[in-house]
Amino acid sequence: MMLRGDDRLPADALSPLELLRVRMTGPDAWTDTMDAVAASASRRLWSQAYARFADSAPEGTDAAGTARAWDAAVLLVLSAEPDAVLTDLRYAGDGFRDAVRRVAVHLLDTGTGTGAAPASATELAALLRSGLGLR
Repeated sequence: MMLRGDDRLPADALSPLELLRVRMTGPDAWTDTMDAVAASASRRLWSQAYARFADSAPEGTDAAGTARAWDAAVLLVLSAEPDAVLTDLRYAGDGFRDAVRRVAVHLLDTGTGTGAAPASATELAALLRSGLGLR
C-alpha cells in the first residue's frame, strides 16, 4: 500500500476490512459498527482457540470436563466476566489465548473435575497474567 505524498493512506484504495483496521488503530472514537465487528472477530478467535483445545484434550475427557477446564482457565487468567472479556478485542491476541489454553491443559491434567482449581493452576495463571501485563 503506497502512501500519498502527504503521508495519508488512500482510503478509496483500501478494502472495507483494511479500512476498518486503519480506523480501529486511530485516535477517533469507535462507532457501534466497529464495536460489533471487533466483538465478532474476538468471539471467533476465542471459539477457534477453544475448538483446538477441545480437539487436543486427552482421550477419555468428556466434553463437559473440557468445557469446565476452559471456562475455569478463562476466569483464572483473565479474571473478568467471560462474556465481556471474550468479546473484547484487546484480549483476543495470541498471548491471551495461549495463556488460557495452558491453564486449561493444566486443569485437565490435574483432573480437578467440578472442584476448586488447585493452587498450582492459580499460580500458573498468576504467572501468565503477569507476563501479559494483567494484575
